[in-house]
Amino acid sequence: MLFAIGCMATSAYTQNVWPGDINGNGTVNGIDLLYHGVAEGQVGPERFDQGTEWQAYSAGPQWVGSFNDGTNYSRADANGKGAVGYSDRKVLWEDNYGMTQSTHVLDNYPVANPLVDPTLQLVPTSTTVLPGEALQFDLFLGDAAKQVSNLYGITFKLQFDADWVKDETSAPMYDPNVVSISVDNAAWPAPTSGNELEPFIQLENDLGQVEMVILRELPESGSGHGLIASIMVIIEDVVMLENVETDFVINDIVLVDENLNRFPVAGSQTTVTIQANTSALQADENDDTATASMNAGVDMPEAMSLSVDQWAKDEIQGGDDIAQISVYPNPVVDRLQARTGSQTEMLESMKLFTADGQLLRQQLKIEATNTTMDVSTLPQGSYYVQLETNTGTTVKLINKQ
Repeated sequence: MLFAIGCMATSAYTQNVWPGDINGNGTVNGIDLLYHGVAEGQVGPERFDQGTEWQAYSAGPQWVGSFNDGTNYSRADANGKGAVGYSDRKVLWEDNYGMTQSTHVLDNYPVANPLVDPTLQLVPTSTTVLPGEALQFDLFLGDAAKQVSNLYGITFKLQFDADWVKDETSAPMYDPNVVSISVDNAAWPAPTSGNELEPFIQLENDLGQVEMVILRELPESGSGHGLIASIMVIIEDVVMLENVETDFVINDIVLVDENLNRFPVAGSQTTVTIQANTSALQADENDDTATASMNAGVDMPEAMSLSVDQWAKDEIQGGDDIAQISVYPNPVVDRLQARTGSQTEMLESMKLFTADGQLLRQQLKIEATNTTMDVSTLPQGSYYVQLETNTGTTVKLINKQ
């Protein structure tokens, strides 16, 4: 099913240029970023009235070429300097995102039928999480029966209860520390070499939502289905006396091809349980019991006076703990995944050790926020994973089933 990108906004919004509002509906959001991706690289006459502040500027000469809804490419030139490039995207996504004129036209989101249209499915790697921990989601687009054959870009919102997600403590909100997204180009091969997917994010913590955009570097559509990205959310470190169930909802989805034709995609909802402090205490007691059992018969000097994690750091030459780094699933059966909590923190190496410190496997020069290690052939038991990033080193205890 195909939807046109939507009629061009009324003339009241198109007589002037508001930097970042490419489709001229009076507000700046992820849909404008999809427009920018299609127009990037276009050139034309400079705007007579230049600037990037959120205000009206007199439109300059029309360029050769328009979007398929009739909007001229010149409206993607946010700074008015005669070319659509990174600086214009910065104005749109970093400077003027969320800005709205006093009156504006609401965006039109295609209505999807989940029985026939592909679904953007949010799947948590665990349905329970402790306060203060990172909650990991896998994001799947379509399935074998309802595939996507026209993906250039997609924008959507992830909505949540703001009381249970950690507050962002510093700007900018387009690069938050408490929510992140990373794309999986291995699962969604680019149509041509080098034309990979790129993620963008905008957190509005007070509203309990984050808008995410995934689009290709060049305006070209791809096809497929399955895992498209991973999302991480840091849960607020709150004091609770009982478990809390909270919902995470995907909605306001716009998927477009390279001509900005829209295709319907159904949203999804998943429920996660934030464990109470009593549950967290019990989990800690269970971990201590498991650790004591694992230590039996292992020759670890001074282990009696040190925690297992501390012994591991000394024995395997670990360093300072890294905040917001996750290793999962634990226990693991086949493939062990490691992921940092920030798009600026890069994994450099991942090493797997036996309980007595013998190096079994290693991955070097990773230079990514996530990686996977095959442990399917290892015998059952406990192992240590040493993770080095550009900010430090940590050691995690994992169990192999």
